[in-house]
Amino acid sequence: MEGADAQQSVSAVDPPRRRVDDRRMDRRARRWARIGVGAAAVVLALAAASTVLARPRACGDLPASYPPIIAFELARDGDDLAALFGPAPGPCRDRLVAAMDTANLVDLALFMPAYGLFLVAFFASSTRAGRGQARAGIALVALALAADALEDVCLLALTPELDAGARWLAWLPWVTAVKWLALGATA
Repeated sequence: MEGADAQQSVSAVDPPRRRVDDRRMDRRARRWARIGVGAAAVVLALAAASTVLARPRACGDLPASYPPIIAFELARDGDDLAALFGPAPGPCRDRLVAAMDTANLVDLALFMPAYGLFLVAFFASSTRAGRGQARAGIALVALALAADALEDVCLLALTPELDAGARWLAWLPWVTAVKWLALGATA
């Protein structure tokens, strides 16, 4: 009987966990979860707005199915810039530069803070991840945000002259790669 009582008391004190009990989420985690929901709403609203707003058209020979902002983020040389912005200055290029600058400023001011806060809130409110995993996730988010900000700085610095020899174009592939790798690693 003593063995059965001891076994029963251990299982009553330490029941097996088969699923997450959200009722046990502490106050801090609940607060981060609410912040995450708000940030997710902003991310979804910005994503919905981007599908409704008219997408700028390339001035060069970029295929129509290729989103111009992605082509700009992935530009590596003068040929890539010409495919997007066209070979010579003109009204089309001026409109596209203005659209790209606006998109990058919205990214810096609204989208990056929203998705960054959403991801940080996810890691900070996670009841399954240990503290080490949560800290690693938050560090990856910080790295992705820093790289994304540098990417936008590169893109904004390129648009006035679209100089294929500019250091900004040389840095662009590196910061873009770091951004996407860090975001992928958070998954």
